[in-house]
Amino acid sequence: IFEGGGGASCSTGNSDRRMGLEEGNVALEGDGPCVNVEEVGLPDKKRARKDGDAVGVALNGDSGRGSDGMDAPVKERFRCWMVKTDGEVRVDGVTEEDKRVDDWLVDAEKRIQETLDNAGEKFREIRRWEENFLAPECRQALRKKTVEVPRSVAFIRRRGTAPDKKVEEALVEESKEDKAPDGKLQGELTVAMEGALVEGERRKALNLSGKLLLAPLTTLGNLPYRRICKSMGADITCGEMALGLNILQGQNSEWALMRRHEDEDIFGVQIAGNAPEIMTRAAEVVAKECKVDFIDLNCGCPIDLLCNKGSGCALMDRLKKLKPMVEGISSVVDCPVSVKMRIGKTENTPNAHAIISQLRSWGASWVTVHGRSKTQRYSRKADWEYISGPCLTAARDSGIPIVGNGDIYNWEDVVRRREQENCPDAFMVARGALIKPWIFREIKEQRHWDISSSERLDIYKDFAKKGLEHWGADNIGVEKTRKFFLEWLSFLYRYIPVGLLETVPITMNHRIPPIKGRDHLETLMASHDSRDWIRISELVLGPAPENLKFTPRHKSNAWG
Repeated sequence: IFEGGGGASCSTGNSDRRMGLEEGNVALEGDGPCVNVEEVGLPDKKRARKDGDAVGVALNGDSGRGSDGMDAPVKERFRCWMVKTDGEVRVDGVTEEDKRVDDWLVDAEKRIQETLDNAGEKFREIRRWEENFLAPECRQALRKKTVEVPRSVAFIRRRGTAPDKKVEEALVEESKEDKAPDGKLQGELTVAMEGALVEGERRKALNLSGKLLLAPLTTLGNLPYRRICKSMGADITCGEMALGLNILQGQNSEWALMRRHEDEDIFGVQIAGNAPEIMTRAAEVVAKECKVDFIDLNCGCPIDLLCNKGSGCALMDRLKKLKPMVEGISSVVDCPVSVKMRIGKTENTPNAHAIISQLRSWGASWVTVHGRSKTQRYSRKADWEYISGPCLTAARDSGIPIVGNGDIYNWEDVVRRREQENCPDAFMVARGALIKPWIFREIKEQRHWDISSSERLDIYKDFAKKGLEHWGADNIGVEKTRKFFLEWLSFLYRYIPVGLLETVPITMNHRIPPIKGRDHLETLMASHDSRDWIRISELVLGPAPENLKFTPRHKSNAWG
């Protein structure tokens, strides 16, 4: 019983109930399949437990947990141990009188290895379409603050500024590199600095002209949803916002946001933070460990929780932080770096155009402008006149591509602006794709799709299928899929079928009373009641838990 996949553990009692293991199961980390211990025939087993690289099997004695190498008092409680060292399993502490146990352990080890290999292969077969899994070694290095980020260290030293307190401790060890008498960096760090300062030639180009981008959507922009949008015609997708500090701490929940499916041919990640040193290091680790086509810097999140700490929209008023942040990220990664922002703090004092004129010189490859201010959040109309006017002028003068975002809900919204002289290079769709993910197809085909309730149900079923592939088909995976599906339904119910409208098109914030659809299912899909959303989830995921209640997590699902 030893490491397999992302690590393996075994329990025949209740000691690992917190891991969700059934009695007598071996589980692979990462939502993998389980293997029953009975299949490999462990005799007289009380408990098997893993600690670091040492794995113990308790035979005819009390169980115990030891440190790496096992203390003598602990080892005496066991008749024998299997210890994993350098990828091999050896039997430790077996005497002549334990020959029978020795033979059994060798045979059991082989059968366990074969069983786990088969289970791991099945697991990899299920997840083979996904990428950007964080390697265990990197996760451990991040948590121990020993991960190597030479380009970031070089950039911080080049700036000559003191590092942020939160990363100062991590920089101490890396600051012990030898220096020549004249103070110049030596060895690999010199090479890293030279590589960090090279700009232009090594940066990969990404053509945005005429592209349709799916916005990074917190909670709702998960991998199964992005796959739905890709199938509907989205050209470029982006993962959910991830916090730079959490990335450096190796938090599993944050690194899960980096996951990418092979369907996503152009995929980027968005990171947010308030400290240039943290963001620079986080970007370098992400670029090194993940397969991404671009990295987006969040300067547009209006949530007070982030803005009060100097992240998101607050960066638009803190150029002394924003400038080194963009410069640092663009210096340590080889992929393009984009910046997503709003028009400003308030609609009366927009300052996005002043920032856009400097972004190119800081190293950004393109900029996305959401036509609302921080105080507007998602209410009232997006200011496309400001995007097409001062912002576009500043972008053209500085030579940086610009992407327009805000209130794109119909194909006319895009085609009409494309026909204008002052047209952004590309368009980003956010809430419009949550309400009707087929908007990308409508834009490309320039038609309104009068989609039926059965066709919409097929899309929901497809999401459920993709969700079970991603989160697992066990009870936990089903309920996690249901949770995200219900969050999505809090937007989907707002769609009004084209065949029921007197005038086409309508705006995103157009309010109408509850409608009666052309069939019962269409009426159910338009319900404002969350209990009806749960009923819809049962159509694609089976019965929901008793007394399940749901409240949308995001206020952005409001009408505005």
